[in-house]
Amino acid sequence: MSLRTRLTVFVAGSVALAVLAVSAVGWFAARRELRGEVDDALRARVRAVAAAATPLDRLRPADRPADRTADRVARRPSLEERLGLDPFGEVDTFFQVIGPRGVTLTPPDQAVTLPVDEVDRAVAQDGGEALVLRDLDLEGLHLRMATGHRPGGGAVQVARSLEEVDGALRGLGWLLAAVGALGVVGAAAVGTVVARRSVRPVERLTTAAEQVAGTQTLAHRIDVESDDEIGRLARAFNEMLEALEQSRVQQEQLVADAGHELRTPLTSIRTNVEMLDRAADLPPAEREALVRDLQEEVAELSALIGELVDLATTRAAAEQEVVDVRLDELVERAAERARRRSGLAVEVETSPVLVRGRPGLLERAVGNLLDNACKFAAEGASVDVTVCSDGTVEVADRGPGIAAADTDRIWDRFYRADTARSRPGSGLGLAIVRQVVTNHGGDVFARAREGGGAVVGFRLPVVAEVGAED
Repeated sequence: MSLRTRLTVFVAGSVALAVLAVSAVGWFAARRELRGEVDDALRARVRAVAAAATPLDRLRPADRPADRTADRVARRPSLEERLGLDPFGEVDTFFQVIGPRGVTLTPPDQAVTLPVDEVDRAVAQDGGEALVLRDLDLEGLHLRMATGHRPGGGAVQVARSLEEVDGALRGLGWLLAAVGALGVVGAAAVGTVVARRSVRPVERLTTAAEQVAGTQTLAHRIDVESDDEIGRLARAFNEMLEALEQSRVQQEQLVADAGHELRTPLTSIRTNVEMLDRAADLPPAEREALVRDLQEEVAELSALIGELVDLATTRAAAEQEVVDVRLDELVERAAERARRRSGLAVEVETSPVLVRGRPGLLERAVGNLLDNACKFAAEGASVDVTVCSDGTVEVADRGPGIAAADTDRIWDRFYRADTARSRPGSGLGLAIVRQVVTNHGGDVFARAREGGGAVVGFRLPVVAEVGAED
């Protein structure tokens, strides 16, 4: 079953149940009200008849046949004619008296005798103000009967037909059934419209997803028409497509750049190997130079592959747990490793500072900055590292510096400035730094250093400053 069908059934079913519930409540409320009016009238009439001076000699025992003379057949005398009062005013009304000794007396012309049970006899004997109400079917008539105690002993029974009430309830029932049927039909129509309007954005999302899956085209976008849950879903879908598109572009650019960078050392290695193969009688000095070139090219190729792996694993390592990191202590550790590797003086000036991040990635970013500075540092000069309390890390060297045109481009993958082409490296170290810092909500910067050299670093959001005693 489709989502649209389920929504239609749900909405139609909900409205239909509501209509049926309201109809049922309305019918039972009307029934209670109508029967309540009948009961109130019967109570009043029982009290009126019981208080009247009823001539018992004008009544007959219930087991005596009724007087059916022509004049009585033509018109049934009213209670007013029989008892001197008219407490009812309806035609289908029956009346009888239960005497103190239990004898049932009915009007002479009343062919119907009301049933008397033990409860009615108990009311006749010692009922006081008790009044008993019940339904009964008598000779095809649906009646409502009241039995009340009669002053001086005995009881009065008054019954009236419920045909009018039943007819009104039947009519109301048919009316409510018709209204309920119309309500169900209307609910189905409303449910169809609601389902169509609700599912339309989902259908657009489905179509877009199928189009993307079928064509591998990530440029498709969905128009966001609302701010509800469907609108948020469409917006999130667009953002996902945009992220995937950017990721694909970056992946294609990385492959293209990597292919370009790998081509040069591979070509050089192949040329040198071919020369060694063809020139078996090369002088030892030339052969040694070729072998040295091969070793350098292999080392450069190994470094490039390692940095490509680092660039790829940096994105995967972004899933590591985020914790509080003492940035100053992390920089101190990275600086100590740089001293051992390069043999250069790495001077560190730190302020205690706490940031939120992934320690492994942050240490890699700082290590890349230090390796880059040590590579370009002037002979005999030191590399200066500063950690500020605002989360800024600066690495300064006395190398050739950075041209103004290269300040922003040094962060691009595989980009190498003219002054860096003669030095080892692949142009991926600073790209890794920017990726790590961006993932931590920070930003990178680079500028020329006063007096020569460059200052390269980053800035991260600070959790809190840490006291010197910590």
